[in-house]
Formats: sequence, structure tokens, C-alpha cells
Amino acid sequence: AFPKPSKRAKQVKDLSRGAYVILMSGTPTPESYSQMYHQVYGIPGNPFRGYKNFYRFCDDYVDVTERMVNSLMLKFYNKGLPSILEAMRPYTISFSQKEAGFKSQLNEQILRVPMEPRTYAMCSELRKHRVIDGKKEVILADTPVKLMSKLHQMYSGTVKFESGEAMVFDHSKAQFIYDRFCQDKIAIFYKFKAELQALKDVYGDELTTDLKEFYDGDKTIALQIVSGREGISLRQAKALV
Repeated sequence: AFPKPSKRAKQVKDLSRGAYVILMSGTPTPESYSQMYHQVYGIPGNPFRGYKNFYRFCDDYVDVTERMVNSLMLKFYNKGLPSILEAMRPYTISFSQKEAGFKSQLNEQILRVPMEPRTYAMCSELRKHRVIDGKKEVILADTPVKLMSKLHQMYSGTVKFESGEAMVFDHSKAQFIYDRFCQDKIAIFYKFKAELQALKDVYGDELTTDLKEFYDGDKTIALQIVSGREGISLRQAKALV
């Protein structure tokens, strides 16, 4: 949630006490400009130091909206204004990939994957009833955040139950990736652990999660989106999925 600092932001604040700080990031605000407040709140002299907390910062820098969710009126702080970047400009050195000397050009495409009919039916049922009670397991979405997370999982063909166990029930997404890219050495980013299992089910021995094996051979690599997206070279991959 934007109003509260992440664990990482708290750690940076503790580490930077009394020190000169240079923060480096490819995407400092991946979801909203509003995230900038806690990126720098622990650094003395930051441009938002005059605000007592995130909420007072929002008075000037965020278009706060309200929406009714489950009969409750909730405030949302994701619409950070461009003035946040303007306030940060004197403290920022920005380079595009071209300016930094990158030679490769990005060719981005959105690929739409048709899932099995039962996947859409299950998602509709969860939206309507907020719970799916199976013979052995339960899918529960009793809050807006859990509903969003469960739908994200299920539209990829996987789900994590209340017990903590996970299941792959639709391999359509993994099969689509394989059918389209099986002739190429690529890197696939997954979000949920069960998605990795779906990829393993389809790819078999053609898939690895080990960077050395990826570098030394012809296998496609699967990486967790958070832990695997920074600090590694994937130049051998013909595509990133």
C-alpha cells in the first residue's frame, strides 16, 4: 500500500542515516509516482521533507480518489501527479538506454492467450461469490486485494488455496508460450511458483532455472519476476516473455 513504506524503504532509511546517498534504479516508481515519497523519505534534504507523512504529501502531489468497495468507501492514492517528478528533477540524473550506449532496440508485443472455458467460469464464480469451495480445498477472496490476487493467479491457470497448497489447472498459457517459442532460446518471467510448475510440465527438460546452464546450453530459462529481473544478463535470449 502506498501510504506505508515497504520493508526495503525502511532498511534504506536505517542504512542512510548520516550518509551521502546515491540511489540507482531502472524503474523507481513502477506502479505510481506516489511511490516516490517512500523511496526518498529517509534521506535528509529530500524535496518532500516538509511533509509530516505520506498523507500530507498527498495533499499537494496526489489526486486522491474514492471508490466504493464492498459497501465501504475507500481512498486510493495511486494517481501521483507529474509535479512529483518535477520536484525530484534537481536531484536526478536520467539516462535513456540509447544515451547509456545500449545498441539493442525493444520490439514489444502483447500476446493474448485464450484459456480453457472452465477457467473463465471459475473466475466469474469467484467474482460473484468471493469463494469457491471444492472437495478438498477452498479458494477464498474475502477482501478486494485477495480477489485481485486470486484472479491474477487463475487467469494464468494456477491458484494457491487457503491451505497454502497450490495447483495448476489450466496449461493453456504455458502451452501457448511453448508453441510460439519452442524453436528459440528465450527467458520467461513468472510471478507465482505454480506458474513455474506449469512451465516445467510443458517444457520438460528443455527448461532450466539455472543461469549457468542457460548460458552454456540451448535451454530456455524461467526466472521469478522480482528476484530474476535485476543484475543479470539475458542477452543470449531471443525473446523475453
